[in-house]
Amino acid sequence: LADLVGNTRLRLLELLEARAGASTGVLGKRALLAPSTISYHTKLLRDGGLITSRRDGPSVVHHITPFGLALLNGLAAPPDSVRAGEFTPGAIGRGGFL
Repeated sequence: LADLVGNTRLRLLELLEARAGASTGVLGKRALLAPSTISYHTKLLRDGGLITSRRDGPSVVHHITPFGLALLNGLAAPPDSVRAGEFTPGAIGRGGFL
């Protein structure tokens, strides 16, 4: 999975699974990353349908989706574009899967 989403995003998914959700600040502290870096990666995860995010006062709280959990646990089938051979890892973050 790290080859698909990257080590940082994989770590964030693992943290969200373990904590049943977390704010950008908490994720930054746990992952030892700046809030701006967390925001960048959570946007990609959200765009890929792996997490949801909601504002709670001054914080943004993120939760792993059922699809994100299934992917993390190796239970999700790859998207049609992957099975058809149309997906390339270089497309991640540039209109690709994530």
